[in-house]
Amino acid sequence: MSVESYGRFGADDDDDDEHDGPGRHISPPEDHWNLIYMALVLAGIGFLLPYNSFTIAVDYFEKRYPNSTIVFDISIVYTFIAFGAVLLSNLLVELVPLNVRIIFAIELDITVRFQLI
Repeated sequence: MSVESYGRFGADDDDDDEHDGPGRHISPPEDHWNLIYMALVLAGIGFLLPYNSFTIAVDYFEKRYPNSTIVFDISIVYTFIAFGAVLLSNLLVELVPLNVRIIFAIELDITVRFQLI
């Protein structure tokens, strides 16, 4: 009598990493040129650059707005807005199908590019 262990998607028989049924394990594709890594690095830079551009100008803000906590205020506002954006993004990923998100992103990109011309 054999004892099978049951994981999240049913019986675990890790004979191969190929897709052998609905909900089964699929091995991730190989990223030969590290494009996924570069995309994540760029996303991190894009997320942190606005924050750093405000906080680096501490001397300017302290001179421009004496006796205030403007740098702290900017930091708090940015943190809450970024948190809200991440929550909204996660909700959209769960609620909106992938093809709708891709089409919307392409349409938004084209619209913005034509507005800049």
